[in-house]
Order: sequence, then C-alpha cells, then structure tokens
Amino acid sequence: TSIVSGFMIIVSKPFQIGDTIILKEHNLRGTVKEIKLNHTVIETLEKNLLLVPNTIMNKAIIENITQETEYKTSYLYVDISYESDIHKAIYLMQNIISDHPLYYNLNNEEVVVHCMEFKDSGIALRAKVITKTAADGFTLLSDCRILIKEAFDTHGISIPYPHVQIKTN
Repeated sequence: TSIVSGFMIIVSKPFQIGDTIILKEHNLRGTVKEIKLNHTVIETLEKNLLLVPNTIMNKAIIENITQETEYKTSYLYVDISYESDIHKAIYLMQNIISDHPLYYNLNNEEVVVHCMEFKDSGIALRAKVITKTAADGFTLLSDCRILIKEAFDTHGISIPYPHVQIKTN
C-alpha cells in the first residue's frame, strides 16, 4: 500500500527534500518539496506542485541529480552538414567548451568530441561536458550552443535542417 511505500522511502532515503529528481518513465522532473507517508510532493520547473503516490515513487526508477558527486557529466549534441569541415567543427566545439568558466576540467584532458552517426542531412557530433553541478551543466550547455552557432556561422560550418522544395509548372 501507499503507507508501506512511504515508510520504505523515508527509511531508505533515495531522495530528500530539496533534491531534484527525474522519473523518466513518467516524464517527470522536479524538486522534492515534501515526503509524506501517502505521497511525495514534487515541484516542477514550471512551479507546479504534483502529489505523486508513494506506490509509484517506490516502483519508479529515480534519477537523483542532486546527489553529491565530484562532478556531473552532460552531452552537447550538434549536427553539421556533410559539406562542412568536420575537423574545424570539432576544434571549435572543444575550444568553446573548455574556455567556458563553468567547464570542470577533471584531469587536464581536452574536451572529447565524437562523431556519433551519419544522418539523412548531416553528421551528428557529441561533446562530453563536465561541470561541478547539474545546474552548471544546464547553463554551460545553453551558453555553448549559442557560442557554437556563432562560431560555426563565422567559419562557414552549417547546421543542417530539413528543406522543402516546391516545384511549380
């Protein structure tokens, strides 16, 4: 029952009040505001309060992104066109990310950028980004997307997007 589930959550402490958690199978992300015997109150990014029954919380796979660790890893995905210079794109991405003040250079290593796949309209690149907190990671990714777009524009690297051509007779 819900009370037993609530007791198990209170005892095992997979999350605490103030933690930001993700329940992927329920498409839910938010901050834990209260833990009661019957339910857990979660505040979403939009500041909505959700009462989630503890029977759901106890069965869910919960990602606690607040847990104390030395660093957090995120990934920055960017597609470039087949006509673009892939080596220049990787170089620009590495420099922009490593120069960002929130980037946490764990072992004095260069930023790793992988070529992930060949897609219909371009090449998918993925950069590994390390920060001290999840919030820093969010800010760094947002800032770097803007800076990468600007650098790509300056250096003639295009980001592909679907084109539709309409022919008229």
